[in-house]
Amino acid sequence: MKVDTKQRKKARKGFAQVYGEEELAARMVHVLQIGKKGLDSLVAAMGSKVRSWGQIFTGC
Repeated sequence: MKVDTKQRKKARKGFAQVYGEEELAARMVHVLQIGKKGLDSLVAAMGSKVRSWGQIFTGC
């Protein structure tokens, strides 16, 4: 299996853990319908979740 395929599968598992399967599917449909703006909003939401988790774990 190619490296990019392995990375893609690993990333999808991470998204599923963050959002749950149903929410992930809904967000993917939204991205497909809206295009780049939808993708940008998904990435921004992921960034804010990761940032908030970092604050929880580091206490900052």
